[in-house]
Amino acid sequence: MAEKRKRSQNFTPEEKDKLVKLLIDYKNTILNNKTDGCTNEAKLAAWSQLTASFNATATIHRTKESLMKVWEKPKSDSKLYYSSTRRNISQTGGGPLKTDPILEQVCTIMGRGCSRLEGISDSDALTSVEIPICTEESLPKVLFINTGEDMEIDTATETEISPIPNVR
Repeated sequence: MAEKRKRSQNFTPEEKDKLVKLLIDYKNTILNNKTDGCTNEAKLAAWSQLTASFNATATIHRTKESLMKVWEKPKSDSKLYYSSTRRNISQTGGGPLKTDPILEQVCTIMGRGCSRLEGISDSDALTSVEIPICTEESLPKVLFINTGEDMEIDTATETEISPIPNVR
């Protein structure tokens, strides 16, 4: 008869949050899409370092395999969360959008920002910026920069400021 597998405790939300925060340091290695020998060795080394960092402050010892397995769930859930957030952001009614802070972080790591979806403009977006500039030869000038929705500079105009009269 097969030996029973020893079951460990479930991951707490705090442990999942800690794992996601530690993954930020190793995301370029772990999330690399290459699968050649060197890259796979680097990924395993990164997971080993991440496991050591995780277990350094954890109360429950976790294996590298358990951390890798628990990462797969939020990684796949973040795709669903991202698509549902995109779909629900433009709907009316239903109250405020429910957010999951762990999945928000995972979306950020994966390269899809869920809380600030691109392409959706809001009414309080920054449309122009005033930058005071001075030259020694003339009066102070203000540079007005008009930005579009993509926050790139569309136009920049320079205007002189007239001196303020002394009022007594």
